[in-house]
Amino acid sequence: MSNAIFRTDAERLYGEYYSRVRTLTPDFADDLLREALTCYSIEAHAAVCITCRVVVEEELKEIYEILVNLGHQSTQRPVEQMELEPLKQWAHRLGIIDAAQFGTIGDIQRRGNRSAHGPTADIADHWNRRLAKKKEKEDLAEPLEIWADRSDALGQITATSKMLHDLKIKKHEIKSRGLSAIKPRRGRIPGESLSHGAELAYRNSQQFMQDGWESVFG
Repeated sequence: MSNAIFRTDAERLYGEYYSRVRTLTPDFADDLLREALTCYSIEAHAAVCITCRVVVEEELKEIYEILVNLGHQSTQRPVEQMELEPLKQWAHRLGIIDAAQFGTIGDIQRRGNRSAHGPTADIADHWNRRLAKKKEKEDLAEPLEIWADRSDALGQITATSKMLHDLKIKKHEIKSRGLSAIKPRRGRIPGESLSHGAELAYRNSQQFMQDGWESVFG
């Protein structure tokens, strides 16, 4: 696919996003999304995934700062210390995002992390085999997909633009209604948090067993 087609595709995607948010106040996250689309237009797929992750984080920070200024009790930490994971948990706790949105942000987060920090071992092995095969054929004209391909990038942009729209709507609601727009969620813990807690509990139990074994048998 030529760069011209990618640029046209990027312009279309931004036009679709802008048509949904044109009545809302633009902010830094909009500029970041535009940057992600620029990366998409030049086939920088990993950069798209990383930038989209930052888009969501920055918009959640915008909402967090509004609640800081309103004196909400949940905003004890400085916004500079808040990264996407605690922001995501915080937003769900306050009902700023629902369970489905929590999952979507988790997907955006994981795609961005993989592109920023490298793939898992099996993906790395697959990529290395691909590289070796291409070198054998001396066919390196086609760009290699470094940890993210066009499908990853397109999915990331689509999910991020929708999430940014939803967060901007919520931000506008909070600005208009103040703290009355916040309805903390109670009872149900996100599945991702349960999974993480179970993993930690398993690791702790393994460590306790190991410690017990060593204390008995040296």
